[in-house]
Amino acid sequence: MRLHIKNIGSLSDADIEIEGITIIAGENNIGKSTIGKSFYAFLNNMDAWHEIYEKQCQSNIVRYLNSKNTVLEDLCMSLSCRKI
Repeated sequence: MRLHIKNIGSLSDADIEIEGITIIAGENNIGKSTIGKSFYAFLNNMDAWHEIYEKQCQSNIVRYLNSKNTVLEDLCMSLSCRKI
């Protein structure tokens, strides 16, 4: 997993690759805690990103069907008829 942090805390630009066990070490006030907090915030909000992605997909499908003047119910009926 790659984590890119820009202009957060003491980090102006950081690109971090996290694989397996990753150790972040260094002097005080260089951004170690900021990296950990950013990574935690990202992982903690993965469910929210999943919901946003699903809503965007649904919106794109509806927009596409509307552009083709297709009603979702009609599409489902035509697909179920093909199985016969």
